Amino acid sequence: MPRALGHPLLDIPGCGLGYMPQDTALNDNLTISEIINYFGALYRIPNKECKAKAKVLCERLGLPQESRSIGQLSGGQQRRVSFICTLIHKPRLMILDEPTVGCDPIVIEVMYPYLAKALNASAWRISRHVLYHPFTILHSSVAHRECRPDS
Repeated sequence: MPRALGHPLLDIPGCGLGYMPQDTALNDNLTISEIINYFGALYRIPNKECKAKAKVLCERLGLPQESRSIGQLSGGQQRRVSFICTLIHKPRLMILDEPTVGCDPIVIEVMYPYLAKALNASAWRISRHVLYHPFTILHSSVAHRECRPDS
């Protein structure tokens, strides 16, 4: 079997990296289930495990039926699918560029605590242009708190 791309110990970049660009890069013709399974296959997640994770994440993030095509989703729903595709393989490093653009505040409140729980032992970086509350940047076991510009 060929070695994964990236650093041999860290798999970064490669399968140890989860990247969510600001603009969604999802195929509009695929369904929610198909796109998540596609990313799961890229990261060699067994199909049954990927489907189980996808079902839980879709429910927690308030997505419609997994048979709905990406092209039929709102912008906020597409962001949530992209978010799932980014974290489905539990990467060691996540880079999220404006992950909540187009999402309503209730969904945002669901996304951040889930992200922090899911990536407890990972490093991650989030960029946002709206900082209405502080969020935590985790790197290994050291936590740094970023403050609001107005504080």
